[in-house]
Amino acid sequence: MVLILIVAVLLYLYLRGRKGSNDSEERATIDVDQGTAQAGIAALKERDPEFDPAAFVERSRTVVAKVNDAWLGGHMGPTRRLISDGVFTRFNTQLQLLKADGLRNAMSDWRVVSADILAAEADEMWDSIHVRIVGAARDLNVSIGIPDAEVQKKLRGAKLAEYHEVWSFIRRRGKHSKAGVPALSGQCPNCGADLPLSESVKCEYCQAVINSGEHDWVLAEITQPEEWSVRGQEAEVEGLAELRQRDPSVSRQELEDRASVIFWKWVEARGTGKLEKLARFLVNPPSSLEDPAAREGLLLTAAKLKQVTVGSSDVLGVRVNAAEGRDQVLVEIRWSAGIDGREPEGMVH
Repeated sequence: MVLILIVAVLLYLYLRGRKGSNDSEERATIDVDQGTAQAGIAALKERDPEFDPAAFVERSRTVVAKVNDAWLGGHMGPTRRLISDGVFTRFNTQLQLLKADGLRNAMSDWRVVSADILAAEADEMWDSIHVRIVGAARDLNVSIGIPDAEVQKKLRGAKLAEYHEVWSFIRRRGKHSKAGVPALSGQCPNCGADLPLSESVKCEYCQAVINSGEHDWVLAEITQPEEWSVRGQEAEVEGLAELRQRDPSVSRQELEDRASVIFWKWVEARGTGKLEKLARFLVNPPSSLEDPAAREGLLLTAAKLKQVTVGSSDVLGVRVNAAEGRDQVLVEIRWSAGIDGREPEGMVH
């Protein structure tokens, strides 16, 4: 276990100009490099001969559908065992922000248009598979109290639009494919025991953490196409190899997932003005946010954010024993948002 003490945060407010979003708006796409994909899959099959790319794609479609159903239901609990802590926190915070504004998301004619493996990668600890998801839906945010019949009427008038995302799944290196998808069918991926009908992610029999990626694939990140790339071995990140020599349990994926959790807690604190959920991630948390200096120091003084979307989360570098005996990890979060209901314009730091 690694204790991540965040002493510096690099946040890029990545506001892409969506001035007057309309029907002609172009959405970013990403092409599948079949050579890259096949080479990565072949290497994975050498380590896991039972891995079936076609079955994994169908599994990905099922996960996407379950996540979408949970999102529209306003509660991510049913997918808790299939997604990492960072992804779970992301969706939950977005739902809470919508609810605070008296809104909920509604869709009709939703479907997965296609799913393709973009790449399979590995480092010393984890296997990763990146799947391009193309979805389509009529999509609107509506008032919570609006009758369903009126919601459906509004959706019929909305544009049926496609969206492209990269869904990244991780699993501990050395694990082998299992028949079916145990977590989807209510079974522990480690011991096979039936899991209780709850949001618990720990098996009560073997104590395995279901959504850790230690025993089976788990969704660890959703990246926008314009931000995604095959990033190569984690040794390319300066300082990470040195940190792992001192703490072999450290992984780039875990660091990025933890940073995503912190980011969404920061978004929540900015929206609610409450510090409690963010404070446990701070090295020297202020006693409250009543002090303007405390709000300014945590970048919590600006206007409330709307429609927050994360493009990517990437470790940029590691400094071992950098200050006061603490290790520092610098993570870049690329994200977009509107401010006080306005559509994003320009770039803000």
